[in-house]
Amino acid sequence: MGQYKYKNFMGKPNKKNVKKNKNSDQLLYNLLQFYASFFPGIYLLEFTLKNRIYQGLKDKLGSDWFTRKLADAQNDPLFAQEKEYIIRRKSAGFEVTDEGLKVESGLGFWVEFFNRRLYKETKGVPIAIFKMLPKEIKRKDIYTRLERIRQLRNQLVHSRIPLNSSASHSRHLERMLETAKDLRDIFQWFGDIPKFVINHKEIVTKGKGIKKFMKN
Repeated sequence: MGQYKYKNFMGKPNKKNVKKNKNSDQLLYNLLQFYASFFPGIYLLEFTLKNRIYQGLKDKLGSDWFTRKLADAQNDPLFAQEKEYIIRRKSAGFEVTDEGLKVESGLGFWVEFFNRRLYKETKGVPIAIFKMLPKEIKRKDIYTRLERIRQLRNQLVHSRIPLNSSASHSRHLERMLETAKDLRDIFQWFGDIPKFVINHKEIVTKGKGIKKFMKN
């Protein structure tokens, strides 16, 4: 976390605010524990999503589907951008192969397989990775949930969620609890992910505890 944010959060260390600082310490600890509780689920989501979409497309659209897309990347902004991002991180002369794309690409790249354009191009194959999908849930519903998870992932990784008890943070807290439900739903729809991985109840309990603490 940034030093400026931390000092602002903790306040100046003087005798008049010793109790306040103790409460701030506890709130800081609770917030960090709450934030950390999302990472196992987000990590497994990225791993599962990329591997299952990757294999599903190769099985249904041809083992060279990704190779062809990479070769023609200049005509697809999503592939062109991801290929450029990967090359920037690598040493000179690095060539992005289909396997390299799977390993090096981020969550956001795979989320986009549920946007309207790419979903149509891939003939709806990506949705087949969800073995327990309710009949009323469609491509757009999945895309919306995955996009919210992607945004939360980026906010957590890049320290964009404040560490304080402000009104704006209360709104962040509510959105995070909603995104926890998104994670729970996505894992349920996969159909074979152990429930303990996301532990939605634990996240909700921690979130409610923070809300109660902030009111005191």
